[in-house]
Amino acid sequence: EMSLMKQGGQTQLHLMNLSGHSSTAYFTPLPMQNISIQIAGEYRNARLVDSGRKISMKREGGYTSFIIPQLGEYELVVLD
Repeated sequence: EMSLMKQGGQTQLHLMNLSGHSSTAYFTPLPMQNISIQIAGEYRNARLVDSGRKISMKREGGYTSFIIPQLGEYELVVLD
């Protein structure tokens, strides 16, 4: 599940791995890798908050695309 929001001068993309969610039960989610994202708008920087890593981006035709290398339970991408 993804949620995109603007806060101050930043855009935040929240990624939640719901693979461990089943009705009212919760299990350890399956790790997901190489998640390709494309967002409208041309951003200069993207940073993964959990790992503190900057990620490379491609800007083209009014869109920004990048790849999330790994998603455990949750990750926040800050774009500016």
